[in-house]
Amino acid sequence: FLCTLIFHFLCICNFCLQKVDCKEEIGILRRSELYNNTSLLRTPSNKIAAMYKKEIGITKIMRCWLTIDDYWNISTNKYNYNFKCGWDLNQWDNFYDYMERCSAICDEILLNVRGFHREVVEGKITMKQWRLACKNGIKNYKQRFPKIKYIEALNEYEQESFGGLNNDEYYKFYKEFYKIINEINAELKPNIPLLIGGPCIVGGSLIDGKKKENMRDFFNNYAKDSDPFKKLSFISYHEYHSVENPSILGIHESLIDQWAKEYGIPTNLPIYITEAGDNSQSRWKTLIEDNQLLQATCMASQFYFYNLQPDIQAFQWVIQHKNQDRKNQIYDNLRWSPYGISLKMQARLAKRQIRTETPDLVKGKGIYCLAAKDSTKITLLIWNYQWEDGNKSFVIKLDLKDLPLSVQDGKHQIKEYLLDLKHNNIHTDYPLLSKSEPNIDQLTITRESKIPKNKEISYTISLERNAMCLLEIVPE
Repeated sequence: FLCTLIFHFLCICNFCLQKVDCKEEIGILRRSELYNNTSLLRTPSNKIAAMYKKEIGITKIMRCWLTIDDYWNISTNKYNYNFKCGWDLNQWDNFYDYMERCSAICDEILLNVRGFHREVVEGKITMKQWRLACKNGIKNYKQRFPKIKYIEALNEYEQESFGGLNNDEYYKFYKEFYKIINEINAELKPNIPLLIGGPCIVGGSLIDGKKKENMRDFFNNYAKDSDPFKKLSFISYHEYHSVENPSILGIHESLIDQWAKEYGIPTNLPIYITEAGDNSQSRWKTLIEDNQLLQATCMASQFYFYNLQPDIQAFQWVIQHKNQDRKNQIYDNLRWSPYGISLKMQARLAKRQIRTETPDLVKGKGIYCLAAKDSTKITLLIWNYQWEDGNKSFVIKLDLKDLPLSVQDGKHQIKEYLLDLKHNNIHTDYPLLSKSEPNIDQLTITRESKIPKNKEISYTISLERNAMCLLEIVPE
């Protein structure tokens, strides 16, 4: 019995040595939390937008949505540019308010535009009619919201729920999109010209599946396009099929560059993964407090590999989702979900990244570490990604050496913030629907201690499966 108990302990509890040399800077830390998504079906309120700005900051690029069938009546040919947003009983917002709110918390907007493309393919309306409605909409909104910079042509067009187009049908729309963008830029001469990209595909693997076939078809169609004014400003797609092994994401940029070179397309185009995360059906049946922890560490692990590739930028998905709670960052009652808490942790990381000797991962599972510093603090974000099939807990010993002189004075402390089933998790810390606000911030310290006067320190933490920890070394 004792041998069985010891064997069980060794299987679920592992030890990890994490070394951090504070003098080895490797550049500015890429801000994963500053590229995000909204949903047109569940738009964030004024209070949520204000809270997001205060806690996360001004987003570099915010992805927003525009559906042609919302502002253009196909039967009457009438336009209502300030249409109602939302779904079912959630239609409380107007599109102009939604866009103004998003503009206030970002530097630039990426606008996904879709709608009525299936009707064109089926012959219910002509491409000429669709094109005019599409151009009228984009031009109107660009004039009103100048931060719109990127137009993403259609959304997951290959999915039946989003039109079910084949690749050649899609390219006919993409061709109209870049012509529309060229015309609007020529007519408006905006300070921030519009850029165009696609194909915004989702299904299968980019390495050896349907997504690879669809992406190569898009490059092939673009290469065959003889229009001298054709335009491709960025490449976009969605990634939901790497959660079992996030490390496979590390070759995406090299694959796309290889295909781009093959088809005579520039190899330095920005690559935007405009949606990412865990979309596996089994997670929908899991307790939400555990489900949200998985989402938090899953997204962090995916971004870890994306950020190793200079031309790739992924977007968080999403501030509020229509009906998949796992993807929510903030709830209607102004409480942060565990996924949202993980973004708040990232927002508190310092600016200059420090090299870390991360132990080997097993198919993308295990201990991850990001370290950064600036003139006033050293920060570390550590997480234990196990997805849904791993059950390993870790005891992690952190060895930090060559602390900056400003931190060797014996007047600093280390603050620990855990995100797990017991800490900083609204589903277990506080009643989700509670009207009282015991701690609206919800990012609370779980341990703090004084740092001795030394250039090297050690610190030990324990992380359960899919748990995360933020460490801040700051003046007392």
